[in-house]
Amino acid sequence: MTKSADLLLVNALVHRDYLVSAPIRIFVFDDRIEIISPGHLPNNLTVEKIRRIYIAILSRPPDGEEMKIMTDEVKAAGEDGYRNIVSALVMSSEFLFLQ
Repeated sequence: MTKSADLLLVNALVHRDYLVSAPIRIFVFDDRIEIISPGHLPNNLTVEKIRRIYIAILSRPPDGEEMKIMTDEVKAAGEDGYRNIVSALVMSSEFLFLQ
């Protein structure tokens, strides 16, 4: 996969709504790639949303220490904290191992 395709896939994972139970869809055509990511970014992030993101990406809930780190990130970074959480989980070796 090219770096551009990698970036498109990461963006689809980061910008999807993990509370919507619909898959990310990828269509490959001769002249383009289309990636459809469900939902939109929420205005805030609750503890329940962090838990659901972990389960959707890593197939497990966060432990107590992870939850504290993630809620601190959201408090410090606001909306960017949500994107940071998803990016960190997607880039983790645990996510790569599950694939």
